[in-house]
Amino acid sequence: LKECAYGTVSALVGRGGEYDPDFDDEEDADPGAVSFRAFVVDQLAVEIGAALGRLSAEVEAVSQADLDMYKSPAGELYEASTTSGDKPSSSSSSSAPKNARRETKNRKGKGDFGAGAEDEEWERQMKKELEAKKKKEPAPERVYTKDELKAIKVQTERRVELKRLFEGFEAVLGAVVTLCTADCSVGNSCLPILTPTVTSLNLAETSLNIPTSVSAALRSALVALCSCVYEVDESSAMPMANAIILTANGDRPLPVPCGSAASVISSLEDF
Repeated sequence: LKECAYGTVSALVGRGGEYDPDFDDEEDADPGAVSFRAFVVDQLAVEIGAALGRLSAEVEAVSQADLDMYKSPAGELYEASTTSGDKPSSSSSSSAPKNARRETKNRKGKGDFGAGAEDEEWERQMKKELEAKKKKEPAPERVYTKDELKAIKVQTERRVELKRLFEGFEAVLGAVVTLCTADCSVGNSCLPILTPTVTSLNLAETSLNIPTSVSAALRSALVALCSCVYEVDESSAMPMANAIILTANGDRPLPVPCGSAASVISSLEDF
């Protein structure tokens, strides 16, 4: 369904791109192309921009705890933190090998003539067998209390909400990419509508609690917007330049010098 929607957007933009008001006389142009361009710029882009604004507010409200819970296994209780006291078995189980090693050392010191080495080999063999047995045995299923089951239900509902939010936001960002790449001149006319939200979110990306797929979609939208740059409305020029310079590329900033960023910024300066 999403791909069908993108195909429709691409077709509408392509038809509207047959008329460019900067170079074509409207009276001599194809009336259909004029109508399609007006629809894309004045209605479709506005709707996409409104969806971006609405969803971005929800994305910015997602907390780190929300994201951690979203990434946790579904159907299990997500607990924000655990204390060392939750794992008593590890300390108790580790005491036995220590005692065994201590006893082995004592026997070796009393002239056991190689018995200590045999004991150490036996101990290593027993550890291997126990580890192999643990791997074969399935982990015991946790039994949840009524309160924990209620918490799991709440977390499941929240996870569904976050999944819908992230997927919806990615879909709208994908629409931005489709619109801008379908026709450069139409995309350029839509820059004042789409640029503010995309650039502000890219600039704030490091403080957003979002999956990597959403981060990648944000960058793709910014790149698509920049690909339409040849004449930019003054209100969009500075935010786009800042976003190009400051947006992270993975965990590192853009390299210096960066030819592709410089060419876009040069176009902004020429405007």
